[in-house]
Amino acid sequence: MGSCIQLSSQTPPKLRIPVSASLQYDFSLLDNETVAELESKVKQESGIKSFKVALPDKKLKLEEATKSKFSIEVNKKTYEVYPVFETMVEK
Repeated sequence: MGSCIQLSSQTPPKLRIPVSASLQYDFSLLDNETVAELESKVKQESGIKSFKVALPDKKLKLEEATKSKFSIEVNKKTYEVYPVFETMVEK
């Protein structure tokens, strides 16, 4: 089992991606971005070679993806990502 990450409660929510014990990256989760776009952005902007969001629909908008728990894989380590109340309610 991996570790847990909670989305930030700011707008837009941020996902803190741990790379090592001393290095983490924060990425804004924009409602209109897709899961595939987030994966691409993280790899390009952070240099992380192995990053995946464990959702089958890569075209899913982040607005929908952040309404429930999902997993990410960073350098072959799995993290459970938990939403905050603000991301679970309809806008």
